[in-house]
Amino acid sequence: MLFGVYPSIVAHTFGVKGLSQNWGTMTIAPVLSGNIFNLIYGKIYDNHSILDDKTGDLLCLDGKACYESAFWMTLGASVGALGLCLWSIWHENRIHRAGKRKEIGKRKQSVADVDE
Repeated sequence: MLFGVYPSIVAHTFGVKGLSQNWGTMTIAPVLSGNIFNLIYGKIYDNHSILDDKTGDLLCLDGKACYESAFWMTLGASVGALGLCLWSIWHENRIHRAGKRKEIGKRKQSVADVDE
């Protein structure tokens, strides 16, 4: 349901002008990161595993240590993503404020021209 409603939420929040870029980024990001993290988690699990002679499968007998480094990596990636989001919000806010200042300056100039 959310996937169906999300385009209208994105259009309302960010405007129709940037809908295709924002929607494309929002839908492709999980695909790319999901595949990358899947490969990394598999490698981490394999490095902590031993080969079971009976079944030929890899088994990790280290308990939570099997994925501990993966959890730390996920935490780091999450903090990095949060930082990137906050920077993006700050940057967009700065751009919008600069645009509003220019618009106010133009209005003041046009009012001054009318008064003269």
